Amino acid sequence: MSSEAQLASVYASDEDVCIRAYADFATLVPKDQVLASGNDGVFDPSDLWTLTSASSDFTAQGLAVGHVVQITGPAPDFKAAGSLFAVGVVATNALTLRRLGKGDGIGLPPCSSGGLNGVTFAVRTFDPQIEDASFEINQKFGIDPSWATMAPDAVDNLRVLRQATVLTVLARAYATSSHAKNGDFDVKAITSKQALSDALATVEIRWTKSLGVGASLPPPTSRFSTRIGR
Repeated sequence: MSSEAQLASVYASDEDVCIRAYADFATLVPKDQVLASGNDGVFDPSDLWTLTSASSDFTAQGLAVGHVVQITGPAPDFKAAGSLFAVGVVATNALTLRRLGKGDGIGLPPCSSGGLNGVTFAVRTFDPQIEDASFEINQKFGIDPSWATMAPDAVDNLRVLRQATVLTVLARAYATSSHAKNGDFDVKAITSKQALSDALATVEIRWTKSLGVGASLPPPTSRFSTRIGR
């Protein structure tokens, strides 16, 4: 799949997954899927939302809007589990952060008005799992990035696909983590799988593009009526 098609077919971000499972995100996200980390982070008093790091090249490391930054130090500014923020803007040595699900500059910034040095941070990602879940959703519902009238940008209800993608990622992550006996993850694996099943059962894809003037829109599709022919 080309990079353009892959991007067009991804329906969720780490931020979406984190919003759904905030308390468990840092435990569930694969530890070896690290995009960036360091302990030289700085919040300057003049811009309390921007984390800078001289040792990091965030652009080269592939960070993007919607990735999640976990800040765990210095203590006692951050508790052991740390705090989670979404990436709003990416620059070479800087990330502009925001509260999850909020716009830029809304809510309390990550640190006090005096700024902060020696910030410990890490960015781990579900990117591969999100891409895989999005691909499967395309297969289930007949969404085809190469077919204009049934491409992702022709879907008028992308939010339901985002929900299905997030639940797919979480159901698998909880199932994997439950084998390691992480607290109540075995129960959450079951409830997440059921939530995913319920969500998929109600998804009906409606299309917004026709082949041209006078042409009719493709009929809606569900997991039980996916169009096979093109």
